[in-house]
Amino acid sequence: MLMLSVTHVLATSVNGTVVGLAAALATAVVAALTFALTAVKQRRQSVADQVRREVEAQLGHTMVQLKKAEEQAQDRTDKAKQLEDRYIDLLGQIQQKGQELKDMTERATELLPALKRSKVVIPRILVGNANRLCRYESNTNGALSYLSELLASEGGSSVDYEMGGGLADSMNAHVLAYELFERAIKINPQNATARASLIEKKADLGRGDSGEIVQEADRYALAHPRDPVVLRRCFNACIALEDWEAVREIAEKLLQKDDDVPVTWRNFAVALDKTGAPAEKTSLAYQKAIDVTSSHGEEDLSNVLVPYVRYLLKYHRFEDAKSAVETLLRDEPRSSLLLRQYAEIMRTAGDPEKAQECYRIMVETADDESDQDVAKQGLADLAVLQRLEEGAIIEGSTRD
Repeated sequence: MLMLSVTHVLATSVNGTVVGLAAALATAVVAALTFALTAVKQRRQSVADQVRREVEAQLGHTMVQLKKAEEQAQDRTDKAKQLEDRYIDLLGQIQQKGQELKDMTERATELLPALKRSKVVIPRILVGNANRLCRYESNTNGALSYLSELLASEGGSSVDYEMGGGLADSMNAHVLAYELFERAIKINPQNATARASLIEKKADLGRGDSGEIVQEADRYALAHPRDPVVLRRCFNACIALEDWEAVREIAEKLLQKDDDVPVTWRNFAVALDKTGAPAEKTSLAYQKAIDVTSSHGEEDLSNVLVPYVRYLLKYHRFEDAKSAVETLLRDEPRSSLLLRQYAEIMRTAGDPEKAQECYRIMVETADDESDQDVAKQGLADLAVLQRLEEGAIIEGSTRD
């Protein structure tokens, strides 16, 4: 009995322990499951929060890009509106200038015959475009703007760029002229006058070796012995470099090819004067230049007469200078150029009365206002000199 009780007691004790352990284990399992579920929930929340933040960040970036795109679209719209307004404004200006441009064209049409009658050299490049140049006659800013636009454009012809270069050159915009002549040659390498003009601008701007420029001018002049524009530009290149020996040598070669070209004789005569050739040879060259130039109605006589008269006056050959101009005046008694030269000769020779007579004729007959202004100034100068000789000014200043 005692053994059974002990065994029962032990069994009961063991069973109690097992039950306790089972309960503890169950509690631990529940706690572990609860912790695991809590961890899963937290992880899930953390992932959700991260995803939300990423989505919000991406959405924010997208909104920024969308805003930027909207601003760019608005900017393009504004620019398009500005261009449209500019187009309408320019169209209005063109319509307003229509009559003005028509008047300029008519003016140019009337101008060309007068220029041809005046025996002034008209470069052929300008004759066909006179109506385009008249609009810039008194508008330097407008001309420079036009030339800059022409240089920036890609659709102009070789003649357009050469014409622009000539206009720029006339305003002493030598760099711009150089670039326009260069563009003209790029489009048409056979454009002879543009290439000669570029040679001249090289000399003016000092772009290149002087000897090479002279050689280029020599070759190109000899390749075009009868083209007055090409020859004038090539001679001018040498003159700009003050190489009068080169001018003389080129002229001598050209005269062997053709001795009936005014510009060649003119430069030959001036070069003889500058290089100290014998007076007789120089005088004969000038006289020949005048004869040849007079026989070519389209050439500019002043280019020969002015340096010739200066040459004669330099050596005090008043009678020769007087005789040269008087011979020409018999054919053109109202030529402003000849009257002006004759007046200067008479003033230098001490005959103010004949000088006054020439100036009065110029005032009455000159078509060009600048010639009239020269004549009026000449008369005013002579009046002052006359008063000085009479002592009027000196006496008046003494009284003061």
